[in-house]
Amino acid sequence: MHTKNVTALIDLNNRNTGISALNNDFSFNKDGIPFCNKAEHVVAYHGYCKDRQRHKWRCPKSRKKWNINCSASCSDSSYGRVIYTREEDNLRLFTRIPRGSTLWKERYKRRTSSERFNKRLKKDYLLEKRGKIRSSRAWNFRVFADAMCLHIDAMVKHLKLDVKALILQWESEVKHVAA
Repeated sequence: MHTKNVTALIDLNNRNTGISALNNDFSFNKDGIPFCNKAEHVVAYHGYCKDRQRHKWRCPKSRKKWNINCSASCSDSSYGRVIYTREEDNLRLFTRIPRGSTLWKERYKRRTSSERFNKRLKKDYLLEKRGKIRSSRAWNFRVFADAMCLHIDAMVKHLKLDVKALILQWESEVKHVAA
């Protein structure tokens, strides 16, 4: 997935609510953000390391602009405690794009629209239940024809056309020409 620079946007699984932990000092909230158990605050995001394919998180106490006073010492360094999360550890929880950001929301909308399209093809147009399709040519034709029908449905809905009236008009014109 990383070789083709693909960013996965996977929903969180609400059935699995187990909490991961790092040495009992840190745990992760439901969005995959590290949480300091000693000081009881979230850890500050400090960017994505493309070369190592991991997110960097720093203790907000070490960042002066946050003005956080913390009695719990998590590191002797003035830079503060650093935590790394990698997508390979849990692709669902640790995403390349930070969950909840504007970029995440924008991309997630695109993902859900493609899922709705696939659902329409499979469930509403019964693509998978139309009998056995043996050749890839016939399969591709059916997918293409159903996709065209979906596009027509979207145009009819967008333009607010009365399809029944159009069909009746077309039927009367065909009967007139045939007579």
